[in-house]
Amino acid sequence: LKPMAIPPVPSETVRGAQAAFPKGNIYMKLRERVGTIIDDEDFMDFSILAKGEKFRAHKFLLAARSSTLATMIQNRPVADSEGSLTLTDIPVKAFKIILDFIYTDKLPADNDNEINFIELFTASIKLNIFKLRDYTVEKLKATINHKNAFDILVLSNKHQNEELRARAFEEIQKMFPEKELKVELASQPDKIKKLDRKSTRLNSSHVIRSR
Repeated sequence: LKPMAIPPVPSETVRGAQAAFPKGNIYMKLRERVGTIIDDEDFMDFSILAKGEKFRAHKFLLAARSSTLATMIQNRPVADSEGSLTLTDIPVKAFKIILDFIYTDKLPADNDNEINFIELFTASIKLNIFKLRDYTVEKLKATINHKNAFDILVLSNKHQNEELRARAFEEIQKMFPEKELKVELASQPDKIKKLDRKSTRLNSSHVIRSR
């Protein structure tokens, strides 16, 4: 994978920015001064290994876009003369999307059915990339069903995401039409499992399993 080149700014956007900031601003000046360097592979000075796959990138850009990566870069061993990091817990596909986002600020295409949004949500939280996290939250909320609701409830509790928790709990409530679940159970997934282990819909879900 090679980070995507930054495309030219549309002429209408340029005119609008110049009208709003006749003297320019830090972001406009930054793009003008370093845009060509970002596009040049010769200036890529850092490598990241994700599940054995190597990605070349710019250290300053990684650090600027992710506080987690900035800390990891600063705290890597002094003996590391190669300039690299190894990410052992982020899947390759998720990191490809993240690296693309770091360089382009573009979210994945809405019609990309191959994205694992649970993996991407978890990775974006680990790397403190909040815009991407918020995007995956909306995607997960839109795709919650009886097969994945419990897993997403567990995930939302692990990362303390109230939006996901509420939506997953809403879906789980539908599995118990004869019983209204107490709201506090949304933060107690294990108790929900114990309520009715004979529930056909819960037990038929391949994603619900003992952890």
